[in-house]
Amino acid sequence: MVGFPNGVARRLFTPYRGGAGMECHEAVNRLERLRRSRPKLGTDTTAALLAALGDPHDDLDAVQITGLNGKGSTTRVLREQT
Repeated sequence: MVGFPNGVARRLFTPYRGGAGMECHEAVNRLERLRRSRPKLGTDTTAALLAALGDPHDDLDAVQITGLNGKGSTTRVLREQT
């Protein structure tokens, strides 16, 4: 997985198969390990990832249309402009 240090994704997304008999301190230790290995999220991380990929977004002309109403008509107007 891109953006995760070696092994972090495996630890984050592999379900714990312990269960019955796990002591409280074992559960706390497991949660602490997950917290320490959590990837740093945010725009800086995304910008670094895009830079490592050669900034592919710089060559992309795009418009993002969001919202609950009017996406279809907005898209039609924009399509007529090009």
